[in-house]
Amino acid sequence: MMLASMFGGCQAFLDLGDDAAKANGTDASSADAEKVHAASSTDAPSGPDASPAADAAASDAKSDDSGVPAPCNKALDCERVVFVTSVLYTGNLAGLAGADATCTQLASGSPLARVRGRNYVAWLSGFTEFVSTRVQHGTGPYVRPDGNRVADGWPGFANPMHAGAIDIDETGKAVAGTTNVWTGSDAYGTPESGTCGEWTSQGAVLGAYGMDTAVDESWSHAGDAVCNGLAHLYCIEE
Repeated sequence: MMLASMFGGCQAFLDLGDDAAKANGTDASSADAEKVHAASSTDAPSGPDASPAADAAASDAKSDDSGVPAPCNKALDCERVVFVTSVLYTGNLAGLAGADATCTQLASGSPLARVRGRNYVAWLSGFTEFVSTRVQHGTGPYVRPDGNRVADGWPGFANPMHAGAIDIDETGKAVAGTTNVWTGSDAYGTPESGTCGEWTSQGAVLGAYGMDTAVDESWSHAGDAVCNGLAHLYCIEE
C-alpha cells in the first residue's frame, strides 16, 4: 500500500515535470517566432518606409515634364514656345517646308520638356506664302524655352514691340556670336523684299533678316543680307 502511494506520488511528479516542459517549449516557440517576426519587420520594412532608396530612385526617374504645360498641337489657348536655333544656316533652307522641318528636328533633341515633343514652324515668309498665314494665331502667352514671356497672344507677338527678346535656343541657352535671323518678314508676318530665292538659294541674292536681341521692329526685319551668309531661324510652336 505504501509502495503504491509512493509510486503514485512519483508518477504525479513526473507528470508535472512533463507539463512544465511542454509549457516551456510552447512559450519558447512563441518567443522565437516573435523574434523572427520582429527581425523580419526590421530587416524588410513595408509601407511608405519600405524602401527609401527605391523612393529616391523613383523620384530621380521622374522627367522634368511636371509643371510644364502640354504641347499646343495647333490649339490656340495654350502656352506657345518660341526659340531661336542654336545652329546657323545659309539662305538655302530647302524652302519653307525644309525650314519648318529643321525647327522640329532641333526641338526633338532638346533636353527641355518645354521644348521637345512639339511641332514647330519657322518664322519665315516667301513671296507667295506669308508667315502670318503659316503659324497659329494663339491667344495664350508666347514664351521662350526658359519660360520668360515674349508676348501675350498673336496681336502681341506679330508686333513691332516684344516684352522679351527671342534669344534663347532650343537647349535653353542664350545664343552667342551673330544675332542675325533669317525671316523674310516684317514684324507683322508679311514678306519683305529678300527671300533667298524662296529659301532655296545661297547665291549672291538677298534675304531679309532680323536680330534675336531686339525687342523693337528689328526683331523681325533689321535689313537684308547676302544668302551665302549665315543666320539663325526663329521657331514657333504649332
